[in-house]
Amino acid sequence: VSPRGSPAESAPSTPDNNGTDDGGSKAALTAAKHSLGALKDVAKKNKSLVFEAVDKHQQTTLHIAAYAGLNDVIEWLLQHKKRPDDFVNRQDKNGWTALHSACSAQHVDAVRALLTNGADPRAVDSKQTTPVWFYTCVCVSIVLIFFFFVSISYIMQSVRLKCCQHCHYC
Repeated sequence: VSPRGSPAESAPSTPDNNGTDDGGSKAALTAAKHSLGALKDVAKKNKSLVFEAVDKHQQTTLHIAAYAGLNDVIEWLLQHKKRPDDFVNRQDKNGWTALHSACSAQHVDAVRALLTNGADPRAVDSKQTTPVWFYTCVCVSIVLIFFFFVSISYIMQSVRLKCCQHCHYC
């Protein structure tokens, strides 16, 4: 959950596909939250399902793994997707990408894995918030990671424009 109290629908929740399990989507989404082994078990039955499954917030298995900080799941999903650039930057119904999810949950290694695999650090959600916003007021180490992927002027602009004004880092 973001420091500004982002609505619950922005953060991944227990996947339920509106209460239905349409051929294994719930299993894929739940597996993405728990372990790579569980996700591989689902993929053995229907590999495309692990990439097509979405929850009621339109979050993918990648969003859920990023929020949980499961780097092995993130890496596996991106290595086995035919077009990883489309998948890594897919937005949920609130405009969040997997990078927003990883940043909001403060998973530094997940952020690094997503950025290394083409996640867009400039992606904006429905409130015009970039992923870096979720970290700049909470964890300085993430700014160092973003430094390698985004120009320092962009980071500083994000801090000034999007700072929560409640931390001691700004």
